[in-house]
Amino acid sequence: MSSRRLLWRVIGLLVVAAAVWLPRGLALDHFVTPDESYWLARSANFSQALAHGDFSHTYQFFHPGVTTMWLGSAGFLVADRTYARDADSQVRQVSNDIVPLLRERGIEPLDVLAAGRKAVVLAQTLILAAACWYAMRLFGVAVAIFGFLLIALDPFHVGLSRLLHVDGLTSSLTLLTLLAAASYIYGDHRRRDLVVAGIAAGLAWLTRSTALFLLPFVGLMLLFAPPGIGREPRQWLAALRRAVPPYALWLGVGMATSVLLWPALWVSPIETVSEVIRGALSSAEEGHRREIFFNGTVYQGDPGWHFYPITFLWRTTPTVLLGLIPALALLLWPGMTPPRVRRPLIALLFFAVAFTAFMSLGAKKFDRYLLPVYAPLDLVAAWGWVTLLQRSRSVGRWVAPAAAAIGLALIGGNAAITAAAYPYYLSAYNPLLGGNAAARDVMMIGWGEGLDQVGRYLADLQNSEEIRVRTRAWPQPLSYFFQGRIWEDNFSPDRRGLLRWATADYYVLDLTSIQRGWIPQELLAFFDEQQPVFVAQIEGIEYARVYDVRRLPVPDYFLTPATGMTDWDGRVRLAASEIDWGPVPRGGRARIAIFVEARAPGAEDLGLRVRLVTADGQEIARTTAELRPRGRTLWRVGAPIPIPQDAPVGVYRVMVSFTDLTTGSALAATDAITNESLGTEVVAGVVIVADPHHRIPSGLSP
Repeated sequence: MSSRRLLWRVIGLLVVAAAVWLPRGLALDHFVTPDESYWLARSANFSQALAHGDFSHTYQFFHPGVTTMWLGSAGFLVADRTYARDADSQVRQVSNDIVPLLRERGIEPLDVLAAGRKAVVLAQTLILAAACWYAMRLFGVAVAIFGFLLIALDPFHVGLSRLLHVDGLTSSLTLLTLLAAASYIYGDHRRRDLVVAGIAAGLAWLTRSTALFLLPFVGLMLLFAPPGIGREPRQWLAALRRAVPPYALWLGVGMATSVLLWPALWVSPIETVSEVIRGALSSAEEGHRREIFFNGTVYQGDPGWHFYPITFLWRTTPTVLLGLIPALALLLWPGMTPPRVRRPLIALLFFAVAFTAFMSLGAKKFDRYLLPVYAPLDLVAAWGWVTLLQRSRSVGRWVAPAAAAIGLALIGGNAAITAAAYPYYLSAYNPLLGGNAAARDVMMIGWGEGLDQVGRYLADLQNSEEIRVRTRAWPQPLSYFFQGRIWEDNFSPDRRGLLRWATADYYVLDLTSIQRGWIPQELLAFFDEQQPVFVAQIEGIEYARVYDVRRLPVPDYFLTPATGMTDWDGRVRLAASEIDWGPVPRGGRARIAIFVEARAPGAEDLGLRVRLVTADGQEIARTTAELRPRGRTLWRVGAPIPIPQDAPVGVYRVMVSFTDLTTGSALAATDAITNESLGTEVVAGVVIVADPHHRIPSGLSP
């Protein structure tokens, strides 16, 4: 290679590396996806297991995400250097325990996550730069640089390859594997190319089990390598003999890489591999545990084979989609493409088709699972554009600068889409299909985007750490920006659901939950009639709305027999009650709270009486309280009752009544739905009284 060509390659690599890093390396602390909290916890456990020599616990999940956890551990070394040494046990993955644990240590979880993301971005830059070098050897400098600029500025790839997650790393490592293997097969058969391909493959399937698809695919690439396979059996055998030695080398390097970097394989290799395979198969067969939205329909299970082809059309860019047209035409036209270029391009196309078919077999489908096909197709599209523009130069001198300008405009198109989505790159959709606005009717929108805006809004409120938030969205992304209490809840139309409503300060309604049918239509219609206090918008789309539940009326959605709401002379409504669920010792206090909604002015002139009575109506204790509305539509009235020392062990009914403090008369209770008269006292629940040692007689229950 001449020094001039080498210089152009080095310059090209630097340009590509800068283009890869720039959109991925900025604003890494801006928002959080729900799965990253799991991977942060797994990284914490991975580093803790390494520090304490507990190598079996370097297995955390069946994906298996080993490279992700190594990079996440690097983030801990930067942001919480002593965590691995200080932690004496593993943290739970799915309960988001890592967030409060780090805050107890005086460390902000977002700082640790951002540090892990920086390590991921650095790894992505190195991997894609290495892949670009191989693309230069296969397709030439112009195609490689053009193609990798498309990859570097592909908003879907950018969005996923900057997260502490597995999909972006799997995609880039898969691309490096394919290009390095193709350089060996269709190039000069250098063994070091196979070694690089093996290392990349080992890292790929250490990242995500779906990368095991490379095992048969690379084998087929070697089997059908030039001079190919003839029709006769001896020709098949000859091809097989040629393929086995390089395949063994590639596979051996991949396996050695896996064993070297995953200590769980040192101590329990069979169990670890079995868990990975079993978990992957189970996930593929079982499908989605919760509903998903796709193409205007809510699916409980598999959305079908057309899922991935359609999501690709929405997630790719116009430059790539249009570039695939001339690329396919040139490849299918006999004699238009030299074999040394045509063969690796066909291999990339075949990988994209085969991997799509492979992923379509599984019942569980998300658009990000198909990410490994995007970069190969970006390269094929780039070759199509560059070849088309190069051949157009023969028309006249003026065409060459015009072709260069068109090439820059095509790359600029990708860059413009990506820049417009910054830093929420996953919010970008193909403008040819209508972009974000049209995608709402087809694609499942949102994976934590916008919840950072919600979290920052809540964190800026007065006494934010005391605020109680309920949502059907993911609580994990919120928890990185807001330190109040967050529950992922569904407001069922019963006593429990109404109590959740009564104890909430704010409710976060997100677009994903609406699309997936997680919000009952009656409740959704109620929210549509209310004014949110905050709206998180991204590119003109509402991703989340925040409602101040304290100021909202109780929705008619809860007006069901299961809630047991009662009205009192049209002045107040007893909406819910909160009572000790466990046994109360004699001499203790039964914690009782009644939630009241004012139905007419003058609620402060009313008094509340709560009695504990036996099944035959004998009273053992009572308490009274005045109603003091506290700026809430539905407010809590505490009415704790002391339990006498001599109270018999048993189950007591909690009887509630309201009195007009001015006249002293009792208010009449009616059923809130049927308006049926219920007298002047109603049952709000039960209290179990036990002895001081909390012993409950056998068979005793409410």
